[in-house]
Amino acid sequence: MIPFGELAPDVADLNTNVSSLAHNVTPGVNSYNPQKSLAAQSNALTNPSIGAVTLKDSTGNNYIYAGDKTKLYGIVGVTPTDYSKSGGYTDNSERWNFINWGENVIASKMGDTPQILALGGTTFADLTGTPPQGRTITTIRDFVVFGNTFDSTDGNVTNRVRWSGFNDETAWTVGTNQSDQQDIQGKGGAVKRVIGGEYGIVFQSRSIQRMTYVGTPLVFQFDEIEPSRGTSAAGSVVQYGSDIYYLAQDGFYVLRNGSVSDPIGMNKIDRWFLSNVNDSYLDNITSAVDPERGIVVWSYPSIASSSGVPDSLISYNYKSQRWATSSIDCQMVLQGASSAYTLEDLDAFGNMDTLTASLDNPIWQGGSFKLAAFNTDNKLSYFTGTNLAAEIETGEISTDNRLTRLTEVRPIVDGTTTVKVAHRSQLKNSMVETAYTSVDSSGKANFRTNARYHRITVKTSGDFEHAIGVEVKTKNSGKR
Repeated sequence: MIPFGELAPDVADLNTNVSSLAHNVTPGVNSYNPQKSLAAQSNALTNPSIGAVTLKDSTGNNYIYAGDKTKLYGIVGVTPTDYSKSGGYTDNSERWNFINWGENVIASKMGDTPQILALGGTTFADLTGTPPQGRTITTIRDFVVFGNTFDSTDGNVTNRVRWSGFNDETAWTVGTNQSDQQDIQGKGGAVKRVIGGEYGIVFQSRSIQRMTYVGTPLVFQFDEIEPSRGTSAAGSVVQYGSDIYYLAQDGFYVLRNGSVSDPIGMNKIDRWFLSNVNDSYLDNITSAVDPERGIVVWSYPSIASSSGVPDSLISYNYKSQRWATSSIDCQMVLQGASSAYTLEDLDAFGNMDTLTASLDNPIWQGGSFKLAAFNTDNKLSYFTGTNLAAEIETGEISTDNRLTRLTEVRPIVDGTTTVKVAHRSQLKNSMVETAYTSVDSSGKANFRTNARYHRITVKTSGDFEHAIGVEVKTKNSGKR
């Protein structure tokens, strides 16, 4: 058997266990798994989503909040309800960011006073105490922290990190109750994202800083842990446990335990991705972790998206270190958790024959964490639709550099497939491709190609669980 190798379009795949194409699938451990389409699970927001979050209160209830350019919403069941303060918000393209603060949610968007709402409440209000505006917000230990800030005194200071008083989201007087700020000097550039927890990680354009609580008088100590590597895509930064995944200027990395960045896309996917992403719209990249499948997902606009609306996904399995790609239009991805649905709620998704997921699917029961997205109709959606038609290639195969006649291919895929074969006799030549051929009743597709080098592509249709590889039958050329 020839397995479908790991996706690595950056390297030559001649007689190696790598592939240049694993599309509309997700990366598994020793196979590729289906990528399902988006199925809408809510009614539409008024405008495209520019930020969303799923939070849990102390009793285990889940809450989903989202924002568009002028409103903040709570999504319960199928209904997005306008939770905005009176008058709404500034109509601009800045993104909303959300944090959990005790039994509250705080939302931040540049151009508006930060907003606060008790979990379960229905109307956001201005956060009191004259907090700054910030393009990024997080919590570090017992502090609310903003990065890349604006205030009425200093205006916009892109390299500033500012934090609240100790355990007090309303205390913003610098020098009082440990509230303070730090302008990060050097060549790091603007603060793009701050990730919180026991310590903070500050992602700048060209630097990464670790922010450690040391108490008065400094409060936080800043140490540069990456002197020349940062991110231009704030939405590419996503945390899972002690690992933080991000897109740097030269590719994908994971920062482990707040100290060391390991490359995860080098000599695999980095060069391919950087040549395929529309770098005029890096701000539209979003990311989320799907712990159920063990993958990190980035939604991004490809070079085919002239408007900058994300039209593609790239997925990384952090257990097997394998990659895959998909073509899916969506505004953003997030880790969602469904609310419980009543039978009446399900009417919005069709009848018993047309529901987007079966009645016993945990998504209707509420509380299950699922990879989610807002589709291009402004609706919260989950990846529970039909399987996308997948295409997966083997590497380029040769047998002792001899002319070989390939006569049949048997896909090792538990679903319906068609197969095509590309071939050439010299590496300097372009590949010649056959048409896609259906498999027969015995599960094989028949061919008659004569070449030194062969590459096999399998296309799926309908349901399957695992795409593993192919079995091929060949003969030395000139022999029967």
